[in-house]
Amino acid sequence: MYLGYGPIEKGKLTRDYLKPPVDAILRIRIRPKNSDEKAPSESIADQLSKALIAMGLFGGLGSRSRRGFGSFNLIELNVDGKTKFKCPNSKDQLKEEIRKFIKCLNLYDTLPEYTAFSPKTEIYLFKNMNTDPLGLLDGVGNAMIEYRLGTRGKSSGKRIQSRFKADTALAKKIALGEQVNGHPRRLFFGLPHNYHFKDLEKNLEIRGTNHNRRASPLLIHVQMVGTQYTAVATLMPAMFLPSDEQILIRATEEKKKDGGWRMSVDSSSFPESRVNLDTEEAEELMVIRDFLNSSFKRVYPNEHER
Repeated sequence: MYLGYGPIEKGKLTRDYLKPPVDAILRIRIRPKNSDEKAPSESIADQLSKALIAMGLFGGLGSRSRRGFGSFNLIELNVDGKTKFKCPNSKDQLKEEIRKFIKCLNLYDTLPEYTAFSPKTEIYLFKNMNTDPLGLLDGVGNAMIEYRLGTRGKSSGKRIQSRFKADTALAKKIALGEQVNGHPRRLFFGLPHNYHFKDLEKNLEIRGTNHNRRASPLLIHVQMVGTQYTAVATLMPAMFLPSDEQILIRATEEKKKDGGWRMSVDSSSFPESRVNLDTEEAEELMVIRDFLNSSFKRVYPNEHER
């Protein structure tokens, strides 16, 4: 499963996990700091409620949560006996809950420094539904593979060409020892962004000069609606890397070991390039928006909410 890369290798789970569905009840009691203090203000309960609703509509728990694994669905939220939220039973109800939640937030006026809701946030729903949550994630993953890499269309039998041949060509130049002035567009899906060239027996590592990782600005969440599941995709633009940080593109070589497996060997003698981040693309993230528009339907903002 493409979206499970890491915890899932060659179709097998490599980590312990809780088999879904897992039903639980969470009770939160807000206690005053001392006996003389009056009951906690409603603002504390309101902040907790918003955090739980946000996780229930957009987030998850554990590894690969930004790719839909560990999705947390809030069935019902009660505060002092009053119902504040109920799990939507249809796509229309889900759209309504999403819009209602966003409207209650105090959004950043500018691009945030970290992943957060802002005026540039966009929320989409996957075009397909599924009665199996893992089947749904597999469908989203296949759509992402088709967009990012191209694939042989199983339904039509036609070859779907990659949209990013220029990315691969640029990466191969580095692997061959050439210097470049730009970076692959697909790195905005998250860092590191790696390549493997089997014919050259080389790998290519692309990351920040000071940060090995940068989480994806695209969050995928599996949401139950009635008896089926859909995927909520939230695009949350934020500062991709600190303003003084560049992109490091470095080649590494593979060496065969006993038993036929390979290891990547790093060496300062291998070529590398340090290039400036495309700051305009980092803010607009059109490479991700194009993917979303190809397989999802935007529910927020609509034309009247822009």
